[in-house]
Amino acid sequence: MFLPVLIAYTFTSTGFITGIILFLFITGLVALISVPLGKWGLLYTPKMVAIVTFTVMAIFSLITFGLAYDIEWLTSLSFFPIIIVAIMSERFARAIEEDGHQKAISTMLQTLIATSVCFVVFSSVAIQTLLLIFPELILITVVITLMLGKWIGLRLTEYSRFSYVLLKK
Repeated sequence: MFLPVLIAYTFTSTGFITGIILFLFITGLVALISVPLGKWGLLYTPKMVAIVTFTVMAIFSLITFGLAYDIEWLTSLSFFPIIIVAIMSERFARAIEEDGHQKAISTMLQTLIATSVCFVVFSSVAIQTLLLIFPELILITVVITLMLGKWIGLRLTEYSRFSYVLLKK
């Protein structure tokens, strides 16, 4: 959950649509870079250095292109959000290597959904105002999270999945 929150934060500086486009672009770029680096047998740290370096070079090229052709949304890109997305993309590339394309794409789509929800929360003036007026609501969220963390019963999806067993009782 931590990474979608960071990615959603980056979307607040790039804009949602631009952020999604950059997320998909960087994820694709990192996937293309990671496959040959993985086959080459690099350790994690040198591989991350190469991935972040290529990502920064690609973003620098996009910014330069935006300046040359006066494309405003390209010139307003920032490196910090891009690095966060690059780290997420490296995890995506690792998931492709370890779990296969279908599982990695499913995980990426779930991350995009969680990121979108976080972005809505971050950009909601009503939620920001509510939390400024009633900061104790954050503590209520923590309490609910702790209670859910201790839950040992069935999940909501399991009630529908095992309904035939529950109904027989």
